Amino acid sequence: MALVSYPSEEIPGHPSVVLELPEGWVVGTAPAVAFAAFSEKSGTTDFTPNCVVTIRRASSSISLEKVMAESQQELVGLTDYAELTAVVTDIGQREVSVREYAFTDDRSRTTVFQLQVTALVPVDENTTDVVMLTVSHGPTGLDDSLAELRELARSLRISRD
Repeated sequence: MALVSYPSEEIPGHPSVVLELPEGWVVGTAPAVAFAAFSEKSGTTDFTPNCVVTIRRASSSISLEKVMAESQQELVGLTDYAELTAVVTDIGQREVSVREYAFTDDRSRTTVFQLQVTALVPVDENTTDVVMLTVSHGPTGLDDSLAELRELARSLRISRD
């Protein structure tokens, strides 16, 4: 019987993800994400500004455009969804898609602003890691926090050690 180990040389682990968090944010965990961070100073009593990083494995044939289209399909089902911007650019010497949008959270009936950054990180000839950073903020204080949220997104660094 052969032993398998993860991560290993044959099965690389996920890439390293580094973010520069704003003052007053703390790191935490949340279900189904690699990690999360939360503002200690809540924008409203019912919404805490936060960010989450997810990493999923996909076929190496996937493109950034295909990931953006898949994401768009999921987002258009959100209540009052409005796309504010969607571009492909470079962050940290890596091509990424950046999308800003807003929607109404059905549970709290609060408008939520999200900034989503997606990057593809090759694993091998068959597999690519899809890394997604999603930054969320409620309506209260958004104008004052927008530059800080965008700076958080621009701080994203991804590497395969």
